[in-house]
Amino acid sequence: MQTYEVTNETTPEDHFDPGAPALCGAAVMPFSADAMTVTLSLGELQRDSNGEIVVVNSSGIPTLQIVTELKLLRSGVVADHSMESGFQVAGFNYWLFEDGTKLFYPTHLSIVLQNH
Repeated sequence: MQTYEVTNETTPEDHFDPGAPALCGAAVMPFSADAMTVTLSLGELQRDSNGEIVVVNSSGIPTLQIVTELKLLRSGVVADHSMESGFQVAGFNYWLFEDGTKLFYPTHLSIVLQNH
């Protein structure tokens, strides 16, 4: 499982640990103090072998934007589910996309889906 954490670091590569779940540098758009939204491309986020992605946010950034060409099939709140790694996502929101990718994120995080 790859967990993506949105932070307000201007250079996420400075904190890159290839063994730790963290943001992939290629998936991060630069963040400035004036920006209120971070944009990530769904295609650049690494899925686990079940096609699942988790995004968490400890930055205080109120909004995350996910950009994709994929159609959203279903969304909701997870009743009880553990990721392949054992990470518990019960109570998280989820989006299921047409290719089988499932994105999980905490309910306090506002995510905007932008289709191209």
